[in-house]
Amino acid sequence: MEVEIALDEVVDSKEGNASDGSAVCAAEASTEREAHLGNGDRLIEGYIDRRTGTRFINAIQQTNHIRNANGEQNQRVTRATQLYETKNKTWNTLREASTQVERPDLVLDTKRDYILNCGPYEDSKAWEEKREKAATIIQRYARKRLARCKAKKLQKYAKERQELIAELEKKQKVEEDLQLKAEIYRHKQPRKKQDFNVLYQEVAAWHAEELQSIKGKGLSETEKKLALQELLYKEVHFLQAIEKMKMAADKENKEEKIREMMCRMSAPQKWELSDGRLVHVQTVDSLRALDMMRLYTALSKCSRTVDERMCVLGYIKWTVQEFDCQLTKDLIQLIEREADLMFRNRPTESLQGLRERILDLFLKIILMPKFNPEAASYQCVPNDFDQRSAQTMRQQAISI
Repeated sequence: MEVEIALDEVVDSKEGNASDGSAVCAAEASTEREAHLGNGDRLIEGYIDRRTGTRFINAIQQTNHIRNANGEQNQRVTRATQLYETKNKTWNTLREASTQVERPDLVLDTKRDYILNCGPYEDSKAWEEKREKAATIIQRYARKRLARCKAKKLQKYAKERQELIAELEKKQKVEEDLQLKAEIYRHKQPRKKQDFNVLYQEVAAWHAEELQSIKGKGLSETEKKLALQELLYKEVHFLQAIEKMKMAADKENKEEKIREMMCRMSAPQKWELSDGRLVHVQTVDSLRALDMMRLYTALSKCSRTVDERMCVLGYIKWTVQEFDCQLTKDLIQLIEREADLMFRNRPTESLQGLRERILDLFLKIILMPKFNPEAASYQCVPNDFDQRSAQTMRQQAISI
């Protein structure tokens, strides 16, 4: 609804009689009190009483439009502020609170009461400064916490790295020590062909170096011959020592090879069941191989007393005499000869060759499938090789 008011016009609005009460609303119109739209049109709003026809203009038209330094209108007197709709909503708090004043018929406990004095007034600027200071302190402690966590993490990483480096260095040192000990052991007690090749190369390098040194000294012909003769003597001595070690290594390797072969012969067989499990079974052949291995081990050791040696020889004689062949007869004959010599109190050194012959014959018996069936798997030539060869020769003769 639009109401046009002259610049000097005053509007009186009454409702009801004087006895019932009256309400007067005066509005002075001016160019500064007009509300304008964005397109420049004038907008004047208000209310009208349908019973009496009295018109009431909005407060926006009755208030001076004060503008700030930027030319913006005060929001308190705008139409949006005056016509803003509000709603009331109630709810129950988590804690109940109440206030009770003193009365003559009521006794109150004032032990926990205290006087609360009002502090200084704090404006918005001071509040913002306080908030900024508190935020700065929180950020400072947060950065401090993050820095400490990062420092602990870096310290832990550095400690673990140092421990790892120390462990690797220790492990490398141990490996170097073991390698050095292995090299020393290979020089003192060579076992493989590569070890002896290294020794031969070292002797050859030493000989070349000494020969070059003799030639560079400028000795006379006689002194030079003596030096070369001494060098040759040392070289022969070194080579003899290497050959002795080589013979000892061959003997040890042979014994170790025989021992491993006997262990494989006497090992229990592995049978697979229907459910996939493996069962270790000792057969008659594996038990016989185990018994022969124990006899061979006892025979190869040096017995402390004559009774121990006689016991071992008697058990071997009882084991092989069930087979009637030339090999067993020779073994029994040697066993009886050693027993006779021991009864005569002959020294142990004189019996060394005889004992080696007995050990060698017993080893041949162990490796023959006729006496030890488990040895058939370790034969390079089949047992019926002679029969196959004779049959092949007969077939060739018939074809010719």
